[in-house]
Amino acid sequence: MRLPDTAITMENTTFRTFDLLISTLNNVRREMSFFDTTAGKYGLKIEPELPKPATKGYVDLLASASGSGASLLEGLVLLWTTEHVSVGFYSFNTTAITDAAQSATEPHGTTPVPLQIQTRPHPTTLYQHI
Repeated sequence: MRLPDTAITMENTTFRTFDLLISTLNNVRREMSFFDTTAGKYGLKIEPELPKPATKGYVDLLASASGSGASLLEGLVLLWTTEHVSVGFYSFNTTAITDAAQSATEPHGTTPVPLQIQTRPHPTTLYQHI
């Protein structure tokens, strides 16, 4: 990708796209750090293992969208799709966990007390500056 010759970078789509990609990589790094920190906090040992077929397929998909033959649009569509699926996954699981916890702890006939479970931000918040 060539950078355009412009003085006002935030009005240029290419520069804003670079900002999005840089932000995305920083978020991936932050998420990986979260997993390491959480594993340490709870004494979990994370052993390296060979990727399962679904993981290998996912990595292959990411590689195909980042290859020299792929367009920037393909990469951005894949980024949006993976974020959209992740948010759906976390939202569904948050609801399921909350419902299960409430039904397990709530005495019959009482008002449920909602659990405070953090969810990921909606993916559109990642793209506000494009």
